[in-house]
Amino acid sequence: MPAQDFIHPQACVESTSVGEGTRVWAHAHIMANAKVGACCNIGEGVFIERGAVLGDGVTVKNGVSIWNGLRIGDYAFIGPNACFTNDKYPRSPRLPEVAARYARDENWLEPTIIEQGATIGANATILCGLTIGAYALVAAGAVVLRDVPPHTVVAGNPARAIGRVCLCGRRLPAGTSACACGRTIPDSAMPAAAGVFIHPKALVESDAIGAGTRIWAFAHVMKGARIGPDCNICDHAFIESGATLGRGVTVKTHAAIGDGVTLRDGVFVGPHVVFTNDLRPRSPRLPLAAPRYARKENWLQPTLVEEGVTLGAGVVVSCGITIGAWSFAAAGATLFQDVPSYALMAGNPARQVGYVCACGASLNLSDGEASCTACGRAYRHDGRRLQPVKPEHLWGS
Repeated sequence: MPAQDFIHPQACVESTSVGEGTRVWAHAHIMANAKVGACCNIGEGVFIERGAVLGDGVTVKNGVSIWNGLRIGDYAFIGPNACFTNDKYPRSPRLPEVAARYARDENWLEPTIIEQGATIGANATILCGLTIGAYALVAAGAVVLRDVPPHTVVAGNPARAIGRVCLCGRRLPAGTSACACGRTIPDSAMPAAAGVFIHPKALVESDAIGAGTRIWAFAHVMKGARIGPDCNICDHAFIESGATLGRGVTVKTHAAIGDGVTLRDGVFVGPHVVFTNDLRPRSPRLPLAAPRYARKENWLQPTLVEEGVTLGAGVVVSCGITIGAWSFAAAGATLFQDVPSYALMAGNPARQVGYVCACGASLNLSDGEASCTACGRAYRHDGRRLQPVKPEHLWGS
């Protein structure tokens, strides 16, 4: 090791990938195949497992365990006794029932990313599979269950966004992007509501975005659109003024959700799904058509998608219809009329080809009854429609 490096005699450093100028203090253990950058400071009692990667200038205070799958960016600060995880469903790998799962890292390992300059406070707990954004600040004792956007302060259990922070460490006054140090933090770094993530390259003109929703690059949410909590809006999705999304809706890439469309809780909208809202569209710039488009009620045909519905890739939804709860439209289907609840639809024009369970598995009816082979839910057909024997509850509510 170069002369300026320091490894305490009571430390155990098995890795050969420790950068110049790094200091490792007593009782720290860095396993083989861990990577630690230059000019880091590794406090007493720290454990760094194989597969962990630390950038340059990282400070890790006493009593921290940094597991396989954790990536820590340059100049991050990890406070004493901060706790990281890397397995969402841990069991003892010595149990015969789970040994096969733990035979390969990719079966269970959930990587976590701590971006450049982020601060993790003392005794904070970070669930695996998350990204803590650049220069974010996780307060002491916080329990983080969701991604944290850059420059965002989170606190509590579960952790919630409570403000913004400059890279110098100062909290920003509410309603301002300017720090006393002279720096300006982009507005996009702060969620529109607690726990909201808006990618810097997204265009979000609506202020009606529910807590926990994530909106990714090049998505466009127009003013007047309403998006509920815990939604995921993927790249290049377009959500027009007048569209309404409930809780936990997923909208995949290049889906277009127009004015008059309502998606209730738990709906999945696949890539390139298109909703229409006009049964006989013409260009509103045509003089012949202009009078019709002067008032929205002359042409707008609302569409309702009830809870739990899946619309597969490339589905086209004709306007003015209702798509029943928990139904499933197969990829490429074109829906022209109302869809019964739990119906499996396919083709162009789409026709019902079966039934599906709320969990998504196909159902086989026998004498008007069905039991799902995947999850055990039971259903009964009353001669008009299929109904669950026990009511469905989203999110256990």
